[in-house]
Amino acid sequence: MTEVSVFVRSGVASDDRSLLTTALATASGCHASTVTVVQRCADCGSLDHGAPVVESPAGWFVSLSRVGSLVAVAVTDVAAVGLDIESVASVARAPVADVLLHPSETASSHGKLARLWCAKEAVLKAAGVGLRVSPSLLAFAGATLASWPSELGFDEAPGVEWFALDDDVVGAVAVVGVGSVTVAVATAD
Repeated sequence: MTEVSVFVRSGVASDDRSLLTTALATASGCHASTVTVVQRCADCGSLDHGAPVVESPAGWFVSLSRVGSLVAVAVTDVAAVGLDIESVASVARAPVADVLLHPSETASSHGKLARLWCAKEAVLKAAGVGLRVSPSLLAFAGATLASWPSELGFDEAPGVEWFALDDDVVGAVAVVGVGSVTVAVATAD
């Protein structure tokens, strides 16, 4: 079983870099001054935008997500990781079911819809494609990713685990190439 550390901080988006550094230093045991994370666009290679990529310490993977004033970072040294957090209330107000649900899926509550959104976005982030691939092309059967488009390049379903940060905020982590995932959530100062 693969454990992923999720570090959460209440703050503003400008605090992303600080949380990435703190999370990597804590998880890897290295000094924060040795942590290097860049943004890199998977499409064009630009360093002006894109997902965070760890340059140092080597062999570590991160994913970042925000909702409201919360910023969360998932960290692992196993394989590519994706993280998403969402507000159940915000998802309930948004017409996302048509773009989210695979024909084989139903969402019996706003909470289930939010968890599915988080799981699908986490999988797409772990695959390095983000929302450039429609979430409706992925199908979950319970908590297991049952089908996905071949363009994601998975030989097997990534491990996915849902978690709750409070009564309104839910999240999911996906790790490529592992069967199961556990999530350890910590509040970062």
